Amino acid sequence: MPLGRFGSVPPESFAARDDGSPDFVQWWYFDAELDDGHRLMAIFFPRAFASIDDLGNGPEPAVTLTLTTPRGATRQAAAFYPGALTLEPAARRVRFGDNRLEIDSAGNYRVVLRQGGIGCDLTYTPELAPWAPLPGPCGRMATPLLWLAAMRPLAGRSFHYASVMPRAHVAGTLWQDGRELTVGGTGYHEGGRTDVALARLFSYWYWARLFVGEWSFIFPMAATPRHSLHKSMRALLVARGTQIIGDAFDASGLLLSHRVHRYDTHAASGRQFPQALTFEGKLPGVRVTIEVELTDERVSFRFAPFAGPTPLPSTWMQHFARMAVDLRYEGERVLLEGEGVFETMLSGAI
Repeated sequence: MPLGRFGSVPPESFAARDDGSPDFVQWWYFDAELDDGHRLMAIFFPRAFASIDDLGNGPEPAVTLTLTTPRGATRQAAAFYPGALTLEPAARRVRFGDNRLEIDSAGNYRVVLRQGGIGCDLTYTPELAPWAPLPGPCGRMATPLLWLAAMRPLAGRSFHYASVMPRAHVAGTLWQDGRELTVGGTGYHEGGRTDVALARLFSYWYWARLFVGEWSFIFPMAATPRHSLHKSMRALLVARGTQIIGDAFDASGLLLSHRVHRYDTHAASGRQFPQALTFEGKLPGVRVTIEVELTDERVSFRFAPFAGPTPLPSTWMQHFARMAVDLRYEGERVLLEGEGVFETMLSGAI
């Protein structure tokens, strides 16, 4: 696995665990854009968000799989596995029923998953070094001066988050209604865990990702809730091929900024989400402006906060998004257009 500013993020950093806290949640997220036009997303929860629609099952181990065909039709399948999470540390393998994640000695991930007539057997080979956008080891929330007041109430708690593979080569097999397809393409993998109720960490968390040719862009945005001073934070990763040319976390608004131009209302939850926005970065040697306009919803679900009721509904959703990039780097101006993905997490806090 390539090494970067944070070094290699060892798989053990995101081993399945449960510290007994009622607020603990963990996830492994995989995304893939395949050369034949299929788009795939899989989320493994060693301990899942409690779904509003199925409160009796959460928090239990769970798997969600979403597959979008080249024609734009999306299918989703999900399953809970109470008591069926198996850890095999020596083999670096985790099993969820018949589904599994495996990590080989080179840091490649194999994702084997079948649900509801769709499935995959894909190997993710990293092309970029792991990236932890938040300050601290493996993305643990630290306390730089501008963040100190906002995070003081959470002393002793942790929020770990890292793009373990900001970009990866993906190859393997897709299954759809008995048909088997050999596929290849570009992928992404992240992992995270926290023992803090999300409503105490963020009022919103937006996360966007775009791959266009040799270029990769990842840019999360978030704000703490009212009890934590409504403090904003943003991060940015820009890579050309295997070289990271822009990498920043900013809680000041001086290096990174975003403006939402238009909101829409999510029909299932009644919550507003950003329909169109501009993200800007001003880093040494790099200037970038990214225009984002959300299109089709990929998947969404409402989740129950572990810490009890919140003032507003808690909602997670993801959309496909048209993105246009204006990048200036080493005297060169690069204009790019492509379709990325945009995630909206609304914790229910105000």
